[in-house]
Amino acid sequence: MRSINIRVVHLPLTVVIVLFGTCFIWVCISSFVPQVNPNMIRLTPVKQNFVPTDFYINSVTDYRSNKASIGNLIQLGTAKNIASSVSANLDGGTMPAIKNFFSQSLLVNKKLLPINIRINTLKITEEKVGILPITGSVDIEVAFYIQKAYGVNTYLLNYHGKAKYQRNSNYKTVVDHVLQQTFSNALVYLNTYINQEKSTNLLLAKSVKLNFSDYSKQDADTIYYSKARPLTWDDFKGNFSSTKYAAYIYPDFAYNEDVSIKNGVIQVNFVVRVFLAKSASWVNSSSRNSYVLNHEQRHFDIQKIFAEKFKDDLKKEKLTPDNFEGIINVQYLETRREIHRMQEKYDDETNHGLNTVQQESWNKFIDSQLRL
Repeated sequence: MRSINIRVVHLPLTVVIVLFGTCFIWVCISSFVPQVNPNMIRLTPVKQNFVPTDFYINSVTDYRSNKASIGNLIQLGTAKNIASSVSANLDGGTMPAIKNFFSQSLLVNKKLLPINIRINTLKITEEKVGILPITGSVDIEVAFYIQKAYGVNTYLLNYHGKAKYQRNSNYKTVVDHVLQQTFSNALVYLNTYINQEKSTNLLLAKSVKLNFSDYSKQDADTIYYSKARPLTWDDFKGNFSSTKYAAYIYPDFAYNEDVSIKNGVIQVNFVVRVFLAKSASWVNSSSRNSYVLNHEQRHFDIQKIFAEKFKDDLKKEKLTPDNFEGIINVQYLETRREIHRMQEKYDDETNHGLNTVQQESWNKFIDSQLRL
């Protein structure tokens, strides 16, 4: 959990406390210049005292359950002890005024991260007890979303701001300023959060880096591909199950993936595994010779070739924080299809090793493809 202290200088006698995304303001203001239209609240854009380096406001959407009004104002009669409650409205319309505030209060750099804002709550409440003053509160709740690829919105954080104030007349200038300040605090809070989180939050990452390593530690039943560890007949532990073939192995290819973030860069750490199970490998006892063993080893080699191709193909992709997971999954499935096609072609052209001329040709080809 985090608390953020934000200094605000737009209004006199203003104290701001921010705790867990909620802002409370107490404002006591007795004198402002009267506004032109005392029956309408004006939300005027204000240039913020920071320039965002990581985001811009892309859109603002109204998600309020009640869009008809933003609350009430107290209207004083000729005698100050006579008052009535009137509907509170923003000059120019609620959402046009709010959109204008956000679009004009911050510089827009569309090379940065697009942030979409959802207005969940906007409520002004006033009451009058006794002669004076009128007391009021402004309550806003907004949610910030990151605009991802294909129009997908990813939730980032919420901001809840509540301000209390007092005024002594029908002039609503104090309400204008308090509302302006409350929305400004939302921008300050967003900027502070992003500055604190951008190095370690996956949602705020700017790029992707791939890191590869190979798993080669052997265990009792599984052989992991290694140049220093070619197949031997002792690896064929399965029961002989066919008179059609001299020997059989079932090599496979997989990876473990660990995702982290460092200095705003997503680190995707792969541990690639090319392996086969001894218990699923078998040989006809009459076929234990170096020629047959080489044929089976070449099946294992093909698996390794495409595991390396998987790495190369991923390195060529334009990976972003939005698309890297999908591209990795697609590339893995495509690599498995390529392996299957190559393994079948190898067996078809060598007639499962019986065609010695083709077997020698494949030996040379596979050697040329291996990068060990």
